[in-house]
Amino acid sequence: MSVLALQAADELRGGISCEIVDLRTLNPLDADTFIASARKTGRAVVVEECWRSAGLAAISPTAFTKRVSTVCWPGQTGRRLDVPMPYSREIENCCIPRAETIASAVRERAGRSV
Repeated sequence: MSVLALQAADELRGGISCEIVDLRTLNPLDADTFIASARKTGRAVVVEECWRSAGLAAISPTAFTKRVSTVCWPGQTGRRLDVPMPYSREIENCCIPRAETIASAVRERAGRSV
């Protein structure tokens, strides 16, 4: 998701400044880096290729700050569906977040028009 986050940051360049934190692992979790980044503006968008009920997306709103948005899969539908990853490439592409979805979440979190 780091590559997609960087693409979203490029899309937002000139209007919204972004800092990308690539945490890599949940255990050990580099919480200090995440928290320091979120404290700069009081906002954060967590992007993961997993379900909203798993990973950092599941714990960040309660553990770190209420001002955290998440972009997970199914990333294009906006629904919270905890289902297995589809085998079909076409359906999989509908589920995995895209740079546009990430940029939209950042605009929303920043209070800008989507």
